[in-house]
Amino acid sequence: SIKYLEDWGSMILNEAKNLLLRRKDTSWHIPFVASLAQILSPAIYVEIGIYEASTLNAVAKHCGKAIGIDINPTAGKFIKAKNAEFLNGTVSNLIELCKLRAMNIDFAFIDADHRSEAVMADFHGIQPFLSKNALVLFHDTWPETADYASDDRCSDSYRVPALLGEQTNKEWTSITIPVFPGLTISSRSNSLPDWLQQQVSDSQ
Repeated sequence: SIKYLEDWGSMILNEAKNLLLRRKDTSWHIPFVASLAQILSPAIYVEIGIYEASTLNAVAKHCGKAIGIDINPTAGKFIKAKNAEFLNGTVSNLIELCKLRAMNIDFAFIDADHRSEAVMADFHGIQPFLSKNALVLFHDTWPETADYASDDRCSDSYRVPALLGEQTNKEWTSITIPVFPGLTISSRSNSLPDWLQQQVSDSQ
C-alpha cells in the first residue's frame, strides 16, 4: 500500500541520517563557521590551530583579513586565500602581532591544543584584543563518548564553556552545538548595539 511505502521510505531516510552520524563527519563545522563569517563580515579573523587550513580558506573569503596560527611550520603551505597570512608559532606570537598593529579581533576560532587548560590560555591571550562584539568559537567541545575525551582527540575541552563563565566572572557566555565533535559559540554577555549601549552609558 501507499502508506506502507511512505513508512518504508521514512525508515530508510532515518537510517541514512543515522549512518551519516555514525560515520562521524567531523568537517560539518567548516561550512557553518564560513556561514557565520558571511553574516558577520569581520574585519579581522583569527584561527588558532589551522591544521590544513580548510576552515581558514573557507572563512577568509568573507573577511577583510584572516590570520592563521599554527606551531607546525608546514601548515602555512595549505593557505590559499590571498587575504590570509600565516603565523608560525603560538598565541604569544599572535599577541605580539596584535600589539604591533594595534589590532582588534572580530571573529576567532580556537582549535589548537584541545586540553581545557591550553584552550583557556589561548582565549585569555587574545581576550584583550577582542572587539566589543567579537565572537569566539571553540572546537571539539562535544566528545560523543569517553574514548573521544582522550588527549589525542577532544581531550577535556568539554569543560571550556563552564570555565569560560567562571574565569571571566560571567562576562562571556556561550552555547554549544551538541553534535560531535562539538562547536561552542561565545560572546560577551553585555554585548549591545551601539545605540543601546549609549543609552545604558547615559543612564549610569
